Amino acid sequence: NKRTVLQQIEITMGNKSSSAAKDVQMQSSLNEKVSEESGIYVGQELQNKMVHDFQSNILNEEWHERQKNILTRGLERALQDEQRRHQFEKKWDEWKEKDKKRQFHLDSEIDSARNQFADLTVALEHDVKKLKGQFGTGGPQFGKGSGCLDARVNLVNCMKEKNGPFACDPFMDNLERCVKRTILKDEVLQQ
Repeated sequence: NKRTVLQQIEITMGNKSSSAAKDVQMQSSLNEKVSEESGIYVGQELQNKMVHDFQSNILNEEWHERQKNILTRGLERALQDEQRRHQFEKKWDEWKEKDKKRQFHLDSEIDSARNQFADLTVALEHDVKKLKGQFGTGGPQFGKGSGCLDARVNLVNCMKEKNGPFACDPFMDNLERCVKRTILKDEVLQQ
């Protein structure tokens, strides 16, 4: 019953096209209904205050509900951001661990290659010393004197002209024969 009365009050209050006579008539019928139902007469000021309080309560409830929704969405966003940050940090840590393993593996391979190179260098130096001991230090000395100078000059001039890939073959053969003769001559002299 109270709800019906309040709805009728809202209708009366919200009807802009109603006239004062209609308002009075409606007010009296309302008062009669209220007095018939409850036995209490509600004055106009009290009715206005009730409507205003009712509308204020509704607005307050809606406002609080809206504020609650805004806060809830904000908290959800903050939680999602925190979860994303945590996932990113976890992936970052995993990547750093994988990278650390890769770097360790690469470093060990580089160290191994350096060690092999050092071993080969030592072995090669040893073999060179051994060969020098077998052949002596008086082997053929190319670049000193005029040994095969003409053959070298002719080959270089031919290559500068770039007459094709096989154009310099005769000069190459000539230089090769000259080098062999020089080596054989030096070996014969050393024996």
